Amino acid sequence: MTVFSTTLLGLGLLLLGFIGVSIALNGGFVAFTPMASARVRSCRRMQRGLKLGFRDRRLLERLAHALDIEDPLPLMIGRGCFEEAVDRLDPAESQLAAIENLRQRLHG
Repeated sequence: MTVFSTTLLGLGLLLLGFIGVSIALNGGFVAFTPMASARVRSCRRMQRGLKLGFRDRRLLERLAHALDIEDPLPLMIGRGCFEEAVDRLDPAESQLAAIENLRQRLHG
């Protein structure tokens, strides 16, 4: 075996090692990351466009969690999803004003 082929084999094994570690750390294939991050970017862009503050974004996350969905994008788009999430969350009276304010900002 020549020095070149040994070096090439070593680099190939090193690359395979990095790929294996990457998959292990991400808990899945790296190929799915761009799709998820594009959805997250889209959601954040919409939140910035609506000028939602930290508390509103946090409330949206809690409402999304009440529906067992990953991101709050469906809540921002559909009134029905928003209402179902509010029903499942069963908010305290102190949260009702914040929810109503968010409802008005999202759905007019």
